[in-house]
Amino acid sequence: MESSNQFLGTERIGKLMQKYAIPCIISLLVGALYNIVDQIFIANASYLGSYGNAANTVVFPLTVVALAIAVMIGDGCCAFVSISLGQNEVPKAKRSVGNAVVMCLVSSIVLTALYLIFADTILAMFGGTVNAETYHHSQEYFFYITLGIPFYMFRKQKCSLHMLQCVFQNSRACPYPHPEDHRFGLDSCNRLQ
Repeated sequence: MESSNQFLGTERIGKLMQKYAIPCIISLLVGALYNIVDQIFIANASYLGSYGNAANTVVFPLTVVALAIAVMIGDGCCAFVSISLGQNEVPKAKRSVGNAVVMCLVSSIVLTALYLIFADTILAMFGGTVNAETYHHSQEYFFYITLGIPFYMFRKQKCSLHMLQCVFQNSRACPYPHPEDHRFGLDSCNRLQ
């Protein structure tokens, strides 16, 4: 392993947690706050009110399913890359990053298709058919959220891979072909150091 990454094995756990875990925790809190603010704005919209909140409540768990799949793929890839690099199998690590991206894109398209095909059944399962007004708002909100699922999943999976790049960006063992390449918006690693 390159000496630039030796600090991961020698640095105090508390300092590493502060450097890597706290930004992740803040990100999760901002995501939760985003949903709370959504609920406040929806509740105060005169044309939506409580029906809008009900529609949001019906559809929100479906985004959590997408998030779970994306994070599972991204974090699983990170663990596999770390193990591969520890065993000095760099080609295997590089291949797994590409496989994770493809797997996330394919699973997001499949999930989107399933959501669109079974929209009415899914909405009924989550309580969207309580009354006509809630059902109408749930259908509309569900449709637009579903169209964004591939982008949402790709972004969430990319966050996991982004952290991996931040750790290995100066290493010859970096699983990315060009760690200095910022075409994919991964240049914020510099802000973490």
